[in-house]
Amino acid sequence: MHDKLPKNVDVVNLARANAMVKGYFDVSELDRVSSQVIANDAKISAEFEFSFCEDNNRAVLLKGKVDSKLLFTCNRCNDTVSYKIRSKIELLLCKDASVIENIPSSLEVIEIEDRQNFNLQELVEEETLLSMPLIAKHPVDVCSAEGEYMTSLSEEEELELNPFESL
Repeated sequence: MHDKLPKNVDVVNLARANAMVKGYFDVSELDRVSSQVIANDAKISAEFEFSFCEDNNRAVLLKGKVDSKLLFTCNRCNDTVSYKIRSKIELLLCKDASVIENIPSSLEVIEIEDRQNFNLQELVEEETLLSMPLIAKHPVDVCSAEGEYMTSLSEEEELELNPFESL
């Protein structure tokens, strides 16, 4: 595994160098993630590439990915269930998004005041939270829970359900 990632980075200097940053954060450092998982000794690995946007040297293009294997409590049987967390990131970091033209739809634009002190740890935490399961559970054929909790609907049946039908 790589080195520990710095909490904050200077995105302008990294973009000037077309730098790649690889490393990890401990789950115990990410409060919102650690409150959702069983084991806080896991690591969340990440790698990022920094460059300037082709159209505009004031905007930093950040591409990367976040990977981890985290343990949760199954909501059916209360046993431990493991999930692979993977997220791809494509961001455009700038001071003022209104001056940038022709932004590709694949990019998410983030306006940041202090480009010399960008919080990489917060980005990794946000991406991890967005990639975590809403309801952690084993597949039906593996779960040890019994009874009514094990019924599951097909995708078509779930789409047909309309919880607002009675309104």
